[in-house]
Amino acid sequence: MRESSLVARPDEHGHEVLVAYRPVHFTLDDTARAMNAVVDPHLRKVSSRARVGRSRVRDVLRQIAIDGWPEGFAADPDRVDYWRSWLVAQGVFQADD
Repeated sequence: MRESSLVARPDEHGHEVLVAYRPVHFTLDDTARAMNAVVDPHLRKVSSRARVGRSRVRDVLRQIAIDGWPEGFAADPDRVDYWRSWLVAQGVFQADD
């Protein structure tokens, strides 16, 4: 696997994190929340999940890291759970057992 592959790596505390825009780290829950914040509204516009892929994860996190969270955003727990499961299924993160 290439070093640049989108896979979470352990930080100094052993937690799986993604670094989207140094020095911002995103945990699995942070990443799932970001996907809900940015990708879900995008999906409503295009009415398709076909455009969502692992390559989109880094773009989503970079947007949050640079621009901050969307104003007034409140995470939907069901959508966060969906994206959390998706990120694990795609191999971006490993869930703790």
